Amino acid sequence: IDENDIWAVGEIYTADDKYNAAHWDGEKWELMKIFIKGYFYPLKTIFSFVKTDIWVANLTIMHFNGKNIDYYTTPPLDENGHAHRINKIWGTSSSDLYVVGNNGLIAHYNGQEWQRIESGTDLPIQDILGAFNKETGKYEILCVASNEYNNYGKKIINIENKKATFIQDDGLPWSLRSIWFIPDRVYYVCGSGIFFNKSLHNHWKEVGKNIQFYSKYIKGFDFNDIFIVGAFGLVSHYNGIHWFQYLNKAWDAFNGAYYCLDYKRNLMVAVGEKLDQSINTKAVILIGRKK
Repeated sequence: IDENDIWAVGEIYTADDKYNAAHWDGEKWELMKIFIKGYFYPLKTIFSFVKTDIWVANLTIMHFNGKNIDYYTTPPLDENGHAHRINKIWGTSSSDLYVVGNNGLIAHYNGQEWQRIESGTDLPIQDILGAFNKETGKYEILCVASNEYNNYGKKIINIENKKATFIQDDGLPWSLRSIWFIPDRVYYVCGSGIFFNKSLHNHWKEVGKNIQFYSKYIKGFDFNDIFIVGAFGLVSHYNGIHWFQYLNKAWDAFNGAYYCLDYKRNLMVAVGEKLDQSINTKAVILIGRKK
């Protein structure tokens, strides 16, 4: 939210207890438990509008006011009556909210009820992003779908008027994880490589070929100000000309990854995990500031 109000969610264990959230107040991290109907669950993703208007999700999506869950709701079940894990949340407000997830889940929430959007695929939908298109006066909303570890295909999905259609994906690999774009200007997809397009009708081209590790998330502020994070402690920034890789000595002999990031104004925060020397997995949060 700002440099003194940062949230991360997941599944965190200490020697004495377990948690599903962490909050930074500008001076220290506090591990927290966010309870859902009196029960404790790991959380998969988080999305905020302001400090009292936050959404978190696993199988259920819940409104969090910064202190506790005050509202929860479940996206529509599939045709077999199954709920599927939510991977990402995006929206313009709490009455215009999208979730995507496993088995092709796409659903929209208008503040009162859910509408399931048929995605046309049963692939896990890994990421969703919307950006305002000044030319059309509408939000352009795109998703990426693939199985990260097995070649079951790939999809780039456009959501318009609550309908999903496939975008051409020539030139992309089968393993996709994240998307970031400025409508009608630049489009980036990452996963097994970083790929660029100026138009959704063109062939995708690989960029940043010097980056050898799998990239798990991409987020930008402008066409010449973009971060990616990924496997083996990958953190790289694009300045419009070059991809610069940050090397962190603390990640020597590292086994793990950064899984997600947020980037706004002069602050970048990435979350992930690594193995320590005793082969225990440790949660890691990286904060970067512009000088």
